[in-house]
Amino acid sequence: MKLTVTGEQLKKGMKLINKITKRKSALETLENILIESEKNFIKMIFTNLETGILYQSLAKTEKEGKICVKRDIFEKLISFIDEEDIIDLEEKENFLLIKSERFNSKTKKFSYEDFPVLPLPKEEKYFLVNGKNFTENLRTVLDFTSSSLEKPEISGVLIKVSEKELVFVATDSFRLGEKKSTQKIEGDFPVSFIIPQESAKEIFGIFNNFNEGIKIYYLPHQIFIEKKSEEGDFPEVIYVSRLIEGTFPEYESVIPKKFEVEVNTKTSEILRKIKMASIFTKKTNEIELKFLPKENKIKILSENVDLGSFETEIPSEIKGKEISVLFNYEFLEKGISAIDDPELFIGISGEDKPALFKPKNLEDFVYILMPIRKE
Repeated sequence: MKLTVTGEQLKKGMKLINKITKRKSALETLENILIESEKNFIKMIFTNLETGILYQSLAKTEKEGKICVKRDIFEKLISFIDEEDIIDLEEKENFLLIKSERFNSKTKKFSYEDFPVLPLPKEEKYFLVNGKNFTENLRTVLDFTSSSLEKPEISGVLIKVSEKELVFVATDSFRLGEKKSTQKIEGDFPVSFIIPQESAKEIFGIFNNFNEGIKIYYLPHQIFIEKKSEEGDFPEVIYVSRLIEGTFPEYESVIPKKFEVEVNTKTSEILRKIKMASIFTKKTNEIELKFLPKENKIKILSENVDLGSFETEIPSEIKGKEISVLFNYEFLEKGISAIDDPELFIGISGEDKPALFKPKNLEDFVYILMPIRKE
C-alpha cells in the first residue's frame, strides 16, 4: 500500500472515528483502525462490533492495499500534523511509514485479516433527512432512556418516521420525553425502530455538524447512515449501528390530558431556581414545588438536615387548586432544559400522578415526570 493524502483528510477521518466509543474486548484487533487504499480513495474504518464507521476521501494512489494500525497511536500522531501537510503513507515490511516534509514516522502494522468486516448498505429501504435537524431532535430525548438490562426496549430512543413527521421518544419508566419534527420526508415509510442510547450519542457527535441531507437505510436489526462527499458522487461517511429488538411501550396513554392545576411560568427562571434548590437536597434528590393559585406563585423548597435549606418563589399564572408535589430535581432539571421556549406550561394531575411539562407556545415537545411519593 502506498498513497498520498493531505493532513486535513487524515485529521477529519480521525475526528469522525473518535466519535465511536471504544469498548473493552478480548479481541486485540478492535484496538485497531483499518486503512485501505483502493483506486483513487483512502478509506479509514473502525468498529467496536456494536457500531462502526467508514470515512473515505480522494487520494493519490500508487499502490493499492490495506493495513491495520493501533487507533490510539495513529490518533496521537495525526493530532499534531497540520491540515495543509502533504502526507505519504506506505506499507513497508512490518510497519506503516508516515512521512511529510517536516517529519518521518513509522508505526507497527497488524494483520487486517482478523479485522471485522463492516457491513455496508445495499438495496435496503431508506429515508432522507437533514443531518443537523435529525440530530438536534435526537439529542432532545436521548438522556431520558433507561439503563436497565431487564427492559432493553427502553434502553434506547424510539424513532418513528412518516411522510410529514419525525417523532423521537425515550423513557425510563419514571419520565418520558417526546419530540416531534414536522417536515417533508423523502423515501420509504412509515417505519419505526429503537436506536441504543450509545449509538444515538455517536450519531449526534458525527452528523450534527452536517447541515445537509443524510440518507438513513434500515433493516430489521440494523441501520446505516450515509453522508455524501463534496468531492464527488460517493459517500464520505457511512455509520452503522445495531438496533434494539423488542416493542417499545405504548406510551401515548401515559400522557395526561386533564389537570388539577395548570401553570404558565418563565422557563429560565424556574430552571435557575431548581438548580439553586438542588444544593440542599437529600440523597433522594427531592425538591418540593408548591403551586399557590391564590397568590399566582410557585414556591420551591429543599432541605438537607446536614447541609441546610432553601426556599424561593416564582411569580406564575396558575389555575386550579393549591397542591404540593415532590420531584427528583435531576429529572426535573433535564426535562425543562430540553424545552426551547421562554415560557413553560406545567400540568399537574395530582400529588402522585404524572406531571406534564411542555413549551407554552409550541407543540413539538412534551415531558412527563412521575412525582416522588410523599412518606
